[in-house]
Amino acid sequence: MAVGTLADAGPGERVLDLCAAPGGKTTQAAERLGLKGLLVSNEIHAGRAKILSGNVERMGFANTVVTNETSVRMAEAFPEFFDKVLIDAPCSGEGMFRKDRDMVKDWEKIQQLGSIRSVRPTNVRIAAEWNAVLCHDGGPFYVDQYMAQPFIDNFSGTFSRVDNGKPREYTEYILPGDLEKNFERSGVEREYTSYYEGPHYQFAREDNPVDLSAEAGVIDARTVDLPFPHNDSILEYNEEEQIYYYSEYGKAHVDPGNDNKQLSFKNLLIQSCGFTQYDEHGYMIFDCVSTGGGYYVTNGKAIPVTWTKTSDTSPTRYYDGAGNEIKLNTGKTYVGFVPVDNWTEVVIE
Repeated sequence: MAVGTLADAGPGERVLDLCAAPGGKTTQAAERLGLKGLLVSNEIHAGRAKILSGNVERMGFANTVVTNETSVRMAEAFPEFFDKVLIDAPCSGEGMFRKDRDMVKDWEKIQQLGSIRSVRPTNVRIAAEWNAVLCHDGGPFYVDQYMAQPFIDNFSGTFSRVDNGKPREYTEYILPGDLEKNFERSGVEREYTSYYEGPHYQFAREDNPVDLSAEAGVIDARTVDLPFPHNDSILEYNEEEQIYYYSEYGKAHVDPGNDNKQLSFKNLLIQSCGFTQYDEHGYMIFDCVSTGGGYYVTNGKAIPVTWTKTSDTSPTRYYDGAGNEIKLNTGKTYVGFVPVDNWTEVVIE
């Protein structure tokens, strides 16, 4: 975990992990402290604090104390007491999709997919749109009302562990046979259910690809720089291959499941989206069942579009300036939600 690494807690220090559940930063800090010093792991939500406490107890960290308080109360109780305070800023920006989400149709061919992490409300609503079975490992209580819907099927915390040298929360992966066992035990359908509302996108013929050059409002789109400060997401157009390559944290983002090739996309759908923030930790949900503006990007050009989604299970539709539903070029498509508050910071040039 980047925060724990950057903090570099050392023996003898007094450390506060302010937003600690489920325990990744706590584990990393406790290991660095050894048996010298003090680690206070705080979680504002009682249910998650219990999970955190159980994880700390199982790991045997004798000099770690778990608390269940607000940040204000902690500051009042421990003024200028700690040497270091850990706050996982990417979690505060998690609504910007810090955690990767993969959707796989030919799941029988999976060799290793993960790591499998906790789920967020927006992810549940996206899964419903595709009638997908959601694979995850728990999540904050904010997901409960969405997980309870009859159109949601999910497998949680039932996958294999891989020794990758990381804290336990990063070691759960889908391996061959895992999904088969889950389907057999659960009785979940392997085919589309009655909640599936049909195909999403319209595609142009490969011999007659979409050319946005003459469309209203068209702009050049060699670079698409998204306002996600936690990972500096950027997509850059390769004119020879006519695809966009994705980078984050200042380097190419590669796919270990595809021979470590850099992620690339033919089409980009960038949506301006409202959101609701649940608490002071930044837990949030995008208002993706709604309408809004955005951009459709392909082959080095971009046009403004509008989008609409009428229910959890309905497909998101995208329309050009004339009100016509857009067609996509054949290939992979990147869909990104940008908070409406940050929409003016999107850079396309």
